[in-house]
Amino acid sequence: MSTIEQQCLAVLTKQMGPAAKGFLDRQCKSHLKKEPAILQKNDLDELAKWCQIGTQLVLGQLIGEKVKAGILALK
Repeated sequence: MSTIEQQCLAVLTKQMGPAAKGFLDRQCKSHLKKEPAILQKNDLDELAKWCQIGTQLVLGQLIGEKVKAGILALK
């Protein structure tokens, strides 16, 4: 597991609990077309966008914004 993947999981886990790992895997594979283990800092803008959309649909706009801000803060 890469450092960036670990940091993203930490952000997502705060809002999603144990569902964070599966969620990150789906976002990376579906939208970024890559495994979470090979995430790089230049992927964070796109990942933040998709994570916001995904969490917002299920957990609401406020949580979606927190997730996006948390991932962008990793840059």
